[in-house]
Amino acid sequence: MIPPGAKPGTNRSEREVFTAFEGIPDRPDWIVIHSLQLAHNLFSLEGEADFIVFVPGKGIVAIETKSPKYVEYTDGNWYLDKLPNPTKDPLQQVSRARSNIRGFLKQHDENINDIPFARMLWFTSIARHQFVNNSVGDMQFFEWELGLSEDKDKPVQAIEKLLENHISFFADNGEVNYDPAAFTAERAEAMASALLSNFRGYESAEELAKTRYKVEQKMLDEQLAIMELVEYNNHIYFDGGAGTGKSFLLAEAARKYAKQGKRTLVTCWNYMMAEELALTLNRPNITVKDLNTLMLEMCGLDTNPEGADTDWFEVELPQKALEALEKNPALGGYEALCVDEFQDIAANLKLIELVLALCNVKKLADTSIVWAGDRNQQIMREGQQTIDPATRMKLIMPDTVHVRLRTNCRTVPELAKMIPRIINIDTDIARHRIPEGFEGGLNIVTSSDDKQTQHLATTIRKLLERYNTRDIVILSPFGETNSTVGQLLERGASNADERTLLSQLDIEGTEGKIRWRSIAKFKGLESPVVVITDVNEKAKVFASSLHKQLDELLYVGITRAKYECVLIGNSVDPARLD
Repeated sequence: MIPPGAKPGTNRSEREVFTAFEGIPDRPDWIVIHSLQLAHNLFSLEGEADFIVFVPGKGIVAIETKSPKYVEYTDGNWYLDKLPNPTKDPLQQVSRARSNIRGFLKQHDENINDIPFARMLWFTSIARHQFVNNSVGDMQFFEWELGLSEDKDKPVQAIEKLLENHISFFADNGEVNYDPAAFTAERAEAMASALLSNFRGYESAEELAKTRYKVEQKMLDEQLAIMELVEYNNHIYFDGGAGTGKSFLLAEAARKYAKQGKRTLVTCWNYMMAEELALTLNRPNITVKDLNTLMLEMCGLDTNPEGADTDWFEVELPQKALEALEKNPALGGYEALCVDEFQDIAANLKLIELVLALCNVKKLADTSIVWAGDRNQQIMREGQQTIDPATRMKLIMPDTVHVRLRTNCRTVPELAKMIPRIINIDTDIARHRIPEGFEGGLNIVTSSDDKQTQHLATTIRKLLERYNTRDIVILSPFGETNSTVGQLLERGASNADERTLLSQLDIEGTEGKIRWRSIAKFKGLESPVVVITDVNEKAKVFASSLHKQLDELLYVGITRAKYECVLIGNSVDPARLD
């Protein structure tokens, strides 16, 4: 499809036909151009072709779409009810478009006369049983040039049948010498490129970022319709895969509660995610803290004990915080509570007890509470403790409204669709808000352990041709010490590529540099581009030590990316992307 998404202001009939073509799964060599402006116009100052369809091996079709309430054709005159210009001849429109395009293409392909070039008038609002043709024939058009409502469900058959009828009719015409087989996919691409040539004025990474931002904002605005649930339900659980907009909706709920004057707490287990939420929710009535920081403050502690283990974070500290809260209820008493990444604490009843105790327990039913979680992102919990967080939530608060989110709102479809091909996890995504064809995808760089740094430097150099350094994050299954970047920092650069790479890295919060983290620390966050290093056998062993599969870590890492992800290692077969 050119362009990959319907243009703004597209009318109903064109949008319906665009959707029909967009949904064709088995014609990869077809090219469909939507809303082609005809500046090279032989008949008027301007014009437009609703659709031009290039069908290699068969021909070209120019399409005019209409959605009248009813249509009447009498004595060669048209009347299309409920259209801005009901008496305008739609056949003349499509014929002029075809003539203009044929004349223009002839300048680029002098043999265009051997290509069948049909026309189609498509009434998307009129079904076949509503179409009454009392005429035995007409000199101006053929009935098979008309498309009707049912054809939206089978656009391939409609277009191919039209071309077959067109070729068949002109087979005995001595002035026509069609050769459909000569219309190869290469010729189709050349003609499409002639009609819509691609050029750039060296678009900067900043301009690309602005374009992406506009798409993201439009996409998230559409998600706000779900917020009506918050208006009428006091307890809600947003349950969905990575990128389905859980954190966005949770933040919007927090803003809504704050505007109502409610003292609101937003919390989660991951301190980096809490920092990110704090940046977007810096307003009166909202407190944003990760659970560890919150518990330390409640206990009057500055830091965790040196060498603190899991028992400290998940048993001892929560118990101390509960005791402090019992002594001083003013530490809690929140009127609204928003808990992100619930799956991180779902298996720990002590932590859940603490979170609920932060509300006025006697009025828990009246406290506004929003939870958000993803059952596939339980990498903070040991394997034997993984549970279904949605089920746990229902047991804790049976009146909670379970909202299942299945629309991908973060990742471009080209990348999202590749994820199930390389990891054994069902992402449970039903649809995508970002248009098909938007720039992005997933790549695998096969690399031995001793070549990781070299391949990382090369990958970063290529990405910086299209992105800013701050758009890129480097992740690893390992922490700082054992990751490729961590080891490079420890030993120092040994060649020019490594020196350049080091100069691009955010070492200690350097503004505008490339961030690098472990997958676990970056969970819940997002970045335009994610590069994952150390996808190797050592990572599999490391994941196993956590009672996890490497696929679980990769799922969390890959789904941080909005546009592009690159895996560097030798434990994922690139052929799985084919």
